[in-house]
Amino acid sequence: MSIKAIETEYKGCRFRSRLEARWAVFFNALALRWHYEPEGYQIEHEGEIIRYLPDFKVESIGVVEVKGPPLKDMDKFKIEAFVGQSKESITVLSNIPSQDNPDKHKHLNCTYDENLKTVRWGTIDLREMTQQTPYALTAAISLAVDSALNTARSARFEHGEKG
Repeated sequence: MSIKAIETEYKGCRFRSRLEARWAVFFNALALRWHYEPEGYQIEHEGEIIRYLPDFKVESIGVVEVKGPPLKDMDKFKIEAFVGQSKESITVLSNIPSQDNPDKHKHLNCTYDENLKTVRWGTIDLREMTQQTPYALTAAISLAVDSALNTARSARFEHGEKG
């Protein structure tokens, strides 16, 4: 048995899954500009040609990939190849976390370490990546992100609604 994502329309975009549409709701709730699948790439990596189409390019965040957990080996391979060639970081967002999840703000991030000349995986905090200024986190930012998560989590597309 295989599970197939349900294509969903939101704000004039046809998303490949409801999860992607919910993250678009999150970006809108924070008034962040986003572009869905703006550009695909062909990457030569270890003698292979890899095609990669990132899900989003988001203002103040950069390249964003949406993947339901767990992250598959092929997806990880494509992300690492892209980061290694482009030197751009990618934030990997998975399910919209529940309000009571203690790690609700933590998501995967793949970056290029210029000193070590290698790709590294780590985590990024949604509150840090969505703030528009380089200043320390404030309670207002935390509340705004939590509110945006609630808005995204409550977005409903079950009956063909178009957000």
